[in-house]
Amino acid sequence: MVLPSRYRSGSWALLAGMFLLLGWVLVSVVNLKFASGEHYPHYSTWKSEPLGARALFESCQRLEGMTVSRNLAPLNQFGSSRPDTTFLLLGIQSRDLGGLQVSGKSGILEGVRRLGGRLVITLNPQLNFWGEEPDWVAAPKIRQENPDPDGAEAPGSSAPEKSQPGAEPVVFPATPDFGLPGELGFQVASHGEMARPGEGWQVTALDRTRLPAPLPQWWSSLHFSQLSPEWEILAKVLDHPVVVRRDWGVGEVILVSDSFFASNQSLRESPQPAFLSYLLGDARRVVFDETIHGAKEDVGVMALVREHGLTGFFYGLLVFLALFAWRGASSLVPRNAELDRGLSEGALVGLDAGSGLARLLRRTLRGRDLLATCVEIWKRDGPHASRNDAAEMVAEVEKIAAESGQTARSVVEGYARITESLKIRQGKR
Repeated sequence: MVLPSRYRSGSWALLAGMFLLLGWVLVSVVNLKFASGEHYPHYSTWKSEPLGARALFESCQRLEGMTVSRNLAPLNQFGSSRPDTTFLLLGIQSRDLGGLQVSGKSGILEGVRRLGGRLVITLNPQLNFWGEEPDWVAAPKIRQENPDPDGAEAPGSSAPEKSQPGAEPVVFPATPDFGLPGELGFQVASHGEMARPGEGWQVTALDRTRLPAPLPQWWSSLHFSQLSPEWEILAKVLDHPVVVRRDWGVGEVILVSDSFFASNQSLRESPQPAFLSYLLGDARRVVFDETIHGAKEDVGVMALVREHGLTGFFYGLLVFLALFAWRGASSLVPRNAELDRGLSEGALVGLDAGSGLARLLRRTLRGRDLLATCVEIWKRDGPHASRNDAAEMVAEVEKIAAESGQTARSVVEGYARITESLKIRQGKR
């Protein structure tokens, strides 16, 4: 049986509403997973775990008069710098510096050079520059369970070999000589697997007027080498530069070989506000870059909905579709047995003409009046008027109709007698 069009439209609306609801649930689940920060890289401002930088991002947001944002555009297309802007590239892997796309006419380096501002790049700390990042969170527990007063290894990593007294540390190159290092004139090197104090290396500031005390403990085994003359060394670890700066056009660039001081764990256990304030400078606008962590701008439909403030409209549309589907599936008027059997909006659905006529008559005529109504219509429109015995024929039909009872069986029998009588008269003609 074919369903009425109203029911079919309601079914499709219900199906569309269910798909939209399912999509909304899936998006909500994914957003909850990412809200925990579990799937973001270390030092991402979205990561709420100990090695994320979300606490620093939200702390900057609370500073009065400071505008804080995340950058998701390619760095070689982000040249809208200003003198009061600080760009932070937190926790980049040293091996990725050579492929960092920051140049070009609209790149961030060109923006800092022409328009001013400060570019701060901090490196992801590591003892073995090709290895995985150590488990800094487990450090206190490891030191408690395995005390080593003479020196401690990197938290969560295998115990390194102690350097021999008087021996020079082995230095390994950690960056290529092209890309950002080649353009700015520096290289990154590593001490290799040197032993490190359990609480990190002490940092020596070369210019206390620039770097206020106290300085954070240093966890990174990386340092800067082959610096061009334009670089100014601000701090050292083991007589190797770890914080350097240089002028770049009307702006400046600062390189830091560690990032742990910016992590959520560091801000909780040993915050260094003075050092962080120096890196931010006098900026009224701070931009945290997320493209170095693999994030990119989302131009999907939901991103546009959020950008233009249409979230409420989207949820309202879901409610409207749900109500429309409910209306299509369940009529607001009382149920009718005839409608349920296929009669809808004056049209007979799934029936032939004879069945449709019978249903229509059944709805408009009482059973006992059916035969009398048929006789009246026959008298008005029938072809008997031209017959010589027309009056006699009409009298006979009326007599049969009057003799018929009011039950359904009597009406049917009367109708059969009338048709038989008419056939006999037509045969005699």
